[in-house]
Amino acid sequence: GNPANVGQLIEQLAKDGVTVDCLGVGSDFNFDYMRQLSAPSNGTTELLDNRNRAGKIFEQILVSAQRNIASNVFLHFLFAKDLRDLEVYQTAPETRYFSAIKPGSGGRVSLEINVQSLRQDRRNIYLFKANLDAPTEAGPHPLAEVRLDYDLPPLQLKAQRATLKIGVNFIDQTLPPQVDSSVDDMFAEAELAKFYEQFMAVQKQDWTRAV
Repeated sequence: GNPANVGQLIEQLAKDGVTVDCLGVGSDFNFDYMRQLSAPSNGTTELLDNRNRAGKIFEQILVSAQRNIASNVFLHFLFAKDLRDLEVYQTAPETRYFSAIKPGSGGRVSLEINVQSLRQDRRNIYLFKANLDAPTEAGPHPLAEVRLDYDLPPLQLKAQRATLKIGVNFIDQTLPPQVDSSVDDMFAEAELAKFYEQFMAVQKQDWTRAV
């Protein structure tokens, strides 16, 4: 049907709490497009390239659904106003790039992610990077305020909330930089996925999506 109508349907399903997993077969499986459809509900996208793999993927999806511990999960970020060139990624369970960053109050920007559900056997990993002018004095500097809204069906609890403040401590600039190679690797993989999506959009002359 009409791709625009499909997008609206997928968005509505995500709002209704439905997780859309996109599984396909054949050499013409459009992984890039299917990943766009699974993204609003934080679903899974997989190519079923052989029978054994297909069985394992279906089993994983079923087991994960049975192990949901929280539903109606939304993650809210409110970033500090002096961050520049902000980019936000998800690296697990799937790699995604979030471009829907919105202006907030006081010159700050915000982002809301429909996580949909949290599972016992799966971690959701989010990364963000930005440029920031180091203050002249060492000390803590706020980067973001994070809020998690969720329901806990096993305990019959609704509208629960957890908050977290993320900051950075500036130290003597003569010391070597603090680097975590595993985080760098995750960023490199996430950025490559973003560039690939942009490349595919350019190939299709989908300039709005490419920009």
